[in-house]
Amino acid sequence: MTRVEEYASQIPLALRQTFKAFASNNRSAIVVALYENNKRLTFTQLKRTLDIDQRILTDELKRLIGGAIVDHYTEFQEGIRGYSYYELTEYGINILKATLNVLSKSYDSIVKLDITTEIITTDHSQSIAGSKTNDIINKSNVFPDSSSGIIIPGEVVA
Repeated sequence: MTRVEEYASQIPLALRQTFKAFASNNRSAIVVALYENNKRLTFTQLKRTLDIDQRILTDELKRLIGGAIVDHYTEFQEGIRGYSYYELTEYGINILKATLNVLSKSYDSIVKLDITTEIITTDHSQSIAGSKTNDIINKSNVFPDSSSGIIIPGEVVA
């Protein structure tokens, strides 16, 4: 396992896949369209609403389904295939709301610079002002719910 994989593995795979699912304008637009309509939409309704190419919509829906953000199902009535629908999963709605909630709050920047001034004396007894920088990472601002790092149910990773 590489160092990158070691660090990345501290965030559950399902959550990393969820972030990937939101990582495009097309997919974000699909999520918002489904959320705003607060109901299920057919492929054709989504295509018309977003004015998006059929192949692109198909690919983007596959990614959203893979990220557990969108669900796809077909209705049957009396054994006859009905319409096929897409809708946000409960997980997708919860992730969207939680993310928007976190982003609506204001946080200090992740890295604060602590700059102190000190007098430096040279060989020729000349005093000059210098500055010393210490980077301080304030984890409580990075992860608002914890001052000790990433919270994974059942364990704390610093």
